[in-house]
Amino acid sequence: MRRSVAITGATPPFLRWAIWHSCELRALDPYRFADQTFRKLRGVRELSIAKVENRCDDDFCFHPEAFAKTPPAVDQVRGFQREEIAAVFGGEASVFNSCHGCPANVLGSRTDGVAAGCFGFMATTDFDLQRLMSGYPQTESTEFDLVQRVQAAAEQTEVEADLNKWFGPGKIVWHRLWKPKILSAKQLGVVDQIFDSVIESCGALPSHVLDFSAAVKACLEHKMPLHVELVPSGLADNETWKLATSCPDCHWEPEQVKKLQKCPGCARIGGMAEGPKFRVLGLRPYSVLHGIVGEKRVEKALTQLRG
Repeated sequence: MRRSVAITGATPPFLRWAIWHSCELRALDPYRFADQTFRKLRGVRELSIAKVENRCDDDFCFHPEAFAKTPPAVDQVRGFQREEIAAVFGGEASVFNSCHGCPANVLGSRTDGVAAGCFGFMATTDFDLQRLMSGYPQTESTEFDLVQRVQAAAEQTEVEADLNKWFGPGKIVWHRLWKPKILSAKQLGVVDQIFDSVIESCGALPSHVLDFSAAVKACLEHKMPLHVELVPSGLADNETWKLATSCPDCHWEPEQVKKLQKCPGCARIGGMAEGPKFRVLGLRPYSVLHGIVGEKRVEKALTQLRG
């Protein structure tokens, strides 16, 4: 049986981020910390969002598509058991007690009730990875280009001297900013200036940009390091997710790959790195419920929640 996947088709470049802060729900391991945090706490985030959006009964949380204008048949409704997600962390009360008031839970400070708000994704377009992985369909992309807006904001704020000092050489600010992988207070200060300018100069912005800006400010206020990982563009099918060839240091993507070339992103001279291939991301923690609890149980719960 083919597994359900979260993303198919082309994916834009995006930034993974996670706040380094002592937490009972996750281990602090610096290796690919942003990705680890997402994988460890994704279920907790989904549980909290489902509760905020009233998609839960006492036992189960249901996928957003169950509440669409044209919902799936009962035998195709997806969801997950609340206890299954929370038990490994000591139960729901323990989870929400850990996240409530935590300075790293920046998404919880923006939306009351959200837990595990210490990580996120920021795409270079208005492609909302977090909302997509929470089960909502992807909306049509507009002309929003975050790389260009960051470049313009950096020029307006005249931070080139600080960029050279704290991030190194290069012509494309977007790629320079994430090269350090772990942003110090000095580096966060520069990023904060740039994103303040982006926000001030734009009208409506995707929520993932505002979430990231809030994370930067929280890290500055509470002296928390911010882990970042830039992911190149990719292509996902029902089996694999293949990333584009890019600079191994800053993940700038060349239009034409040469054996030796100078990267405009970070000024590195050398060869490009072929993009890795991963198993495509699934819809965890969601799975089809009727085989677990039966259609009558699913139908009864949905009738009450939709009522």
